[in-house]
Amino acid sequence: MDGTGGAMFLNLSFLAKACLTISHGNAVAERGFSVNAALLTKVRLSLEETTIWAVGVVKEAIRLYGTPTSVPVTQSMINAVRQAHSQYLSYRCTWRLKNRKLQQKTSAERSSTTS
Repeated sequence: MDGTGGAMFLNLSFLAKACLTISHGNAVAERGFSVNAALLTKVRLSLEETTIWAVGVVKEAIRLYGTPTSVPVTQSMINAVRQAHSQYLSYRCTWRLKNRKLQQKTSAERSSTTS
């Protein structure tokens, strides 16, 4: 109570509850950083963010099921793998065509400047 008989610190209980609900540890975030650090070896430094995320998801699923052979293979998983593979093949074909066109353009420019 304050000097006039009124309550002091009316919002103190709200502040105390808010402070007590704040996590005092960073274990989850630190674990994520450790997993990513272990995943990013010298060979894997050029991976895209989505690929790094996907590898993390696979590792977490294997951790949850215990071993890779314990992970259930469903029809939707098989379909997803087939779709991903066809998208990869399409990307690779497009990349090859772009490279060939670029090489042809470069060689044509070289031959026109040397003539």
